[in-house]
Amino acid sequence: MRIVRRIGSNLEAAAGSVSLVGVGERLFTSGLLPASRGGLESEAHQVYQAAAALLHEAGSSLADAVRVRLWHTDPEGDATLRGIHSVALDDPGPALSIVQVSCLPGDAKVALEVEAIAGAADRAVRHGVAAGAGWSQAVRVGREVWVAGLTAGQEAGGGPGAGHSD
Repeated sequence: MRIVRRIGSNLEAAAGSVSLVGVGERLFTSGLLPASRGGLESEAHQVYQAAAALLHEAGSSLADAVRVRLWHTDPEGDATLRGIHSVALDDPGPALSIVQVSCLPGDAKVALEVEAIAGAADRAVRHGVAAGAGWSQAVRVGREVWVAGLTAGQEAGGGPGAGHSD
């Protein structure tokens, strides 16, 4: 079974992409962008809400997420985004990567990508859980493992996006 969902944005139509693809129990969102431009916080809430809605339509939820990738353009945005992530996803959460980039399509400040496995909330084994932060360093479902975007210069416990490598 294959599921395909579109949010319906002009950018999606121009790129010929889709918002969510599901194959079997696996669900993948594209790089979701906010529907309207605003501050970092507003845009982050928008993309998490869009991801939650897409996963819900596909019979899943953010609780089934095994990996989240979050891109942003704000040099001071990591702490804000980790805070929003911790509210959007319950503990223990998925492997999380937060990456600062110089620009995103359409002048967005945030883009979000989620990988989920339907039903993973009940069967995932989460390692290196950051209590209260909604993320784990690694998530295992069956024989597969997803890892957070940790860098060589990251301090222990600092969380995704907290460190850097030189």
